[in-house]
Amino acid sequence: GPVLLRPVAARPALKEAWTMARAPRPLGIALVIAVLAQVVFQACEVFVGPGLSAGLRARYPSPVTLCAKEEAETKVRVKKIRVCTPKRGIDLDGDKLDNLDEWYQETISGQGGMPKGFMQDLVLRSYFGTWSSRGWFKMSRDYTGPLGQPSPADHETALENLKSNM
Repeated sequence: GPVLLRPVAARPALKEAWTMARAPRPLGIALVIAVLAQVVFQACEVFVGPGLSAGLRARYPSPVTLCAKEEAETKVRVKKIRVCTPKRGIDLDGDKLDNLDEWYQETISGQGGMPKGFMQDLVLRSYFGTWSSRGWFKMSRDYTGPLGQPSPADHETALENLKSNM
């Protein structure tokens, strides 16, 4: 016939086994800690690599040490190369500013008007937008040209924003 199971309360030996769990022993805790430490050290060795023993370190020096020894043994002659740049006016050298007045006179001697090229793009990116009531500038990318591209009117608006807020 069918097997009838009695409720847990009717089986006192099983109830006592679950309610009377023993406290963990110190030896068991130490064993678990040792196993976890071994797992961590093995994981470090997998990701970082094993350390070299003292004998291997002495036999095979590091690449940094070898490079330093080679540099100390050989004298390197540095050959200066003059780079030709396109003529774009007077260049200022950061260490030698003896031509600063000449450079300044060149920058203010132009015909004026709209900036061209890269400067035009910088003005557009920095000054095309609206001012909030708190005095913050909110940049905009809502250009009026075809397909949302900047138009000459957008460049003029940005330049006027720049001039009015200088």
